[in-house]
This record gives sequence, C-alpha cells and structure tokens, in this order.
Amino acid sequence: MKRWIVPAAVLVGLGIAACEDTTGPDGPLTGHFSIVPTFRSQSAGVVDVETVRVLLVRASDESVVLDTTITLEPDAESVDLSLSVPVLTADETFLLTLELVSPEGDIVFTGGPTPVTPTTSQDPAATPAVEVEIEYTGVGAEAVAVDIVEETASVAFEESVALTAVALGADEQPIPGTPIVWSSLDPNLATVPDRGTGVVVGGLQRGVARIQAELLTGPTDVVEVDVQPVPSEVTIVSGNGQAGMVGTELPLPLVVRVTAADGLAVEEVDVFFSVTSGGGSLDVEGIHSDAEGLAQAIW
Repeated sequence: MKRWIVPAAVLVGLGIAACEDTTGPDGPLTGHFSIVPTFRSQSAGVVDVETVRVLLVRASDESVVLDTTITLEPDAESVDLSLSVPVLTADETFLLTLELVSPEGDIVFTGGPTPVTPTTSQDPAATPAVEVEIEYTGVGAEAVAVDIVEETASVAFEESVALTAVALGADEQPIPGTPIVWSSLDPNLATVPDRGTGVVVGGLQRGVARIQAELLTGPTDVVEVDVQPVPSEVTIVSGNGQAGMVGTELPLPLVVRVTAADGLAVEEVDVFFSVTSGGGSLDVEGIHSDAEGLAQAIW
C-alpha cells in the first residue's frame, strides 16, 4: 500500500486544465487554473494520506461536473493533473472541494468549497493560482485540549525518554487515535526526532527543555524536561556511623548525593538502598534523587 506523507503546503502545482465548451461558434473553449493548498496546521505531515478527491461543482446550478480520486505517489512533493469539464461561458465560476483520504479510507483533511474561475487565456503566466485552505477533519478534530500525562520528566545526555499525551473532548473525555504532534521548544537542549511520537532525546547541555504536544486543530500543552549528564558517582552525605537500640529507628536518615562527572547533582535518578550486614530493615528500597541529587532512607 502506498502512502503519501502530507507536508505543510503540499500539492503546490496541482493543476486542473482543459475545461472545454464544444458548443461555442469558435470551437472548444479551454479554461485553466492551478490549486495551491495551504494547510491550517504546519504539522500536517504526521498524518498519512493515500488519495485526494477533487470535486468541482458548477456554481450556477450546483451540478457536479467533476468528481475524481487521484492516488498520491509516496515520494511525490506535488501532484500534476490534467482533467476536463464542460464550460458554458468564458467567465464561469465553479466551486472546488478537496478531500484528502488516509490509507484506512478516512477523510483526514478537507478544503473548500472554494470559488474557481478558470482563465481561457493561452498564456501560462495568466493561469490563476487558487488557494484552498486545508483543515484537519479526521479522528479527534473535535478535541478542545491536549494533556501531557507526565507533569515533569528528566533525560540524560544522548539518552531518551518517552512522553505520553491524550486529546480531550468538550466533555473532558479522551479521544483515542487523535494525531498528536511533538516538538522541542528548546532544540539546543533536547530534540524530538519523530514528531508523531513523544520520544525526547537529550542533548549535551544541562538545562530545562520545554517539550510541546499539539493537536492539528491548534490546542497545545507543554512539559518541562530536565536535561542532565549521566550519573557517575554516589557519595554519603550524612547518617553514617550511627548507633541505636535494636528494633528502633536510627535518629537520622541515611542520605546520599548523586552527581555527574562535572560534580553537579543529578535528579530523578533511581537510588536503591539495601542492608548488606548487621541486620535491620529500611523504610524504602528504591527512591528518586531530588533536585539537589539527594536520596535518603531510614534504617
């Protein structure tokens, strides 16, 4: 199955020509125009499109003069067409509608109806370019918000973390299958290699990267991802060498700090405590280091 990934402002150069009037005294009358779709969302490329339906209706009587479907080549950046319809007058107006259809058969983008008046001039420079605004009409087009599930996240240099988000309807219920576009607002700190997934890759600079989830209809949400080096050392901060009664908690917690090669703290690192000798038990076994790289347990 061939799939055509729709980038922003595709189909430039899509042309419909050879609109003939065979009833005129001077022979066939040919009209020309081209279609220049503009996508309302600059992130339309995350949705697969296989075919485009072109519907042309005569404005005077609303009769359908053209209804055809074209298969889009997967590697094409534009599509060139040559189609024929009867023209009654040299300045006749038609209404043009475009429907972009997914491989599953769903109409995912729609444009029009847009008024079109072909030119009968034989000068290619006189051919009008008809701008058609294309908007997303597929699954989740009615969503009013997008919510990133993770409130905060962290990622190590050159490693990745997967984020998730849900599209919400007016009733605040999730709409499964809604396309969600991911991007980094701070690409110097972290990148999103595939805009269709929430996988974030850390760069080589410490900092907080803002990662955005966006619906093709406009709503967005942003989460902060802490980008930091890989942890390289854990050191004792306090609580070592204490003594206490059997069966009671030691007076102070055991505290350690996690740092990277640059000597600075690393947060959100899994730190595991265990008793290796002497007996006793811990209140936790695993815990995340905090913003200062600290993690603690009570023995």
